Amino acid sequence: MMLNRFFLFFQFLLICAVVCLKLRADTSYFLTPDSYHYLHAAQSLLDGKGYRIFFEGQDTFCAIWPVGYAASIAGVAWLTGFSLEIASKWVSLLALAGCFWLIYSRFRERAWFVSLAFGASSLVQVYANTWSETVFLFFVVGFATQGIGSEKGAFWAIGAFLSRYAAVFLAFVLLFQRKFKASLYYLLFVAGYLLFNYSQTNTFT
Repeated sequence: MMLNRFFLFFQFLLICAVVCLKLRADTSYFLTPDSYHYLHAAQSLLDGKGYRIFFEGQDTFCAIWPVGYAASIAGVAWLTGFSLEIASKWVSLLALAGCFWLIYSRFRERAWFVSLAFGASSLVQVYANTWSETVFLFFVVGFATQGIGSEKGAFWAIGAFLSRYAAVFLAFVLLFQRKFKASLYYLLFVAGYLLFNYSQTNTFT
């Protein structure tokens, strides 16, 4: 058991080291156009202005992406005093650490082998970018390891939805698993969120 934990921790540290090296080697800090919108939204939240971005020449409520990722960046920046750029990288690595913990809690002795998938080069690049995919991955892994077959699935599905709208497909998994109460809670949340978007921007997303 101790050896398994060591291998898991070593894998996580190795991925963190590679991410740090990649960031040092990239002058743009792996910030894409989407990244700047996330950071703008996080700054707007920190400033108490709400979930807003500057888009197509105007300051507007952000219905393009759900609030979860920007709020996570803002929360880490507020708690640590880090810049938003640094905070965004911490959010990704903390989400990755959460994935490893979830894998360990589900697979125990086999966790070190299952977690090898998280070291794929394409995923390591995702961790280095200021993108919402790693947070989304954390909630999807939580849904798969903790939520399927239980009413807790709604919690993990909501977390995933707040990271990326694509998580709406998890409603079909809950329905297939006959978790009708969890499905109802989740779909009501999704509908409420999208209707709020519409009230602010006349678009659902």
